[in-house]
Amino acid sequence: MMKERIMRRLAVSCAFFTVTAIALMLLYMKNRTYVYASGGTLEETDATLAEQIRNMSLENMTELNIIRRQEDGILIPIHDGITEENISMVTDSVNRNVRVYIDGLDENYFNAQRISADQSRVTGCRIGYENGITQLMFRFDSTYECRISKENGNLRIKLYRPREIYDFIVLVDVGHGSSDAGDSGNGVSEKKIILKIAEKLHDIVGEASIGLYFTRLSDVELTDEDRLRLVKSTDADILISIHTAISEDPEMFGVNVYYNGTYFTNALPSVQLADMMARNVAGAVYGRANGIYPADAMRPLVYDAQVPAIELEVGHLSNAAEAGLLMQEEYQQRIAEGIYQTICDAQRAMEER
Repeated sequence: MMKERIMRRLAVSCAFFTVTAIALMLLYMKNRTYVYASGGTLEETDATLAEQIRNMSLENMTELNIIRRQEDGILIPIHDGITEENISMVTDSVNRNVRVYIDGLDENYFNAQRISADQSRVTGCRIGYENGITQLMFRFDSTYECRISKENGNLRIKLYRPREIYDFIVLVDVGHGSSDAGDSGNGVSEKKIILKIAEKLHDIVGEASIGLYFTRLSDVELTDEDRLRLVKSTDADILISIHTAISEDPEMFGVNVYYNGTYFTNALPSVQLADMMARNVAGAVYGRANGIYPADAMRPLVYDAQVPAIELEVGHLSNAAEAGLLMQEEYQQRIAEGIYQTICDAQRAMEER
């Protein structure tokens, strides 16, 4: 009976949000900059360059001496033959670095050309060279938004704290990763399903005035300390952690939400954020919200966060019907839209206080 109910709900017609996914903002390098909290899948327009970059490793990189001075960000000298089509940039907020890829420089180019950087923010630089592509990795003292431009024969990367760019900042924790696979049931892996939902949420949000950070957009493993550190370094307004549920009762289905009961702000109580999320996600999938519950120390990320924080369990892998739905692209999209609606509602609620 329950399987039939779920399938009937799925059959109900739904008008999806039409959202333009805007490429990450920069001055000249359009469609060449990709900002993820930790790694992520490159979406280069140049498929050959993208494949080369994907295959580059950090293992063979060496330390590069840079000029340290009170420079506004980072200044990288390049020659006239390098255009925006030769340049890509990926930031990693969890590990506090940015990687710049330049196609067309000689392997020893930076033996003679010196890079300069803000000594108060840039803690080091490493360099690697593979298949004609130079990889520069700059390490930071904190999380920064990077904006790149080409001017006067240089690449200039300006560094901004997230709050300088965004009015509202959300950290989305994509649970588990790598050897930590999370739960599994009915042939479905938790870490893979929630990653797909996160990717869809990333595409929905675009730019707007929301700073959206993810703890991961690839199959990497992070500690709770890594995740909590990112809450602080991004100056996040809210934390949303995505998971799935599993139950001894194979008939149990629906959305569960846990909230931080140890931290309170009247700008947006965690219990209110949890209620928004339960209603929006259950409504988006025509499903059931089982309830909202205070998190305990067994959910340390939500329990210890000093911001409004919730953990969303998007469905039960122990339920064969719901596990099947969670594997469907359309269903994942609906969940992502429910999460996005919650982000919008949370932003509005905090602005009204």
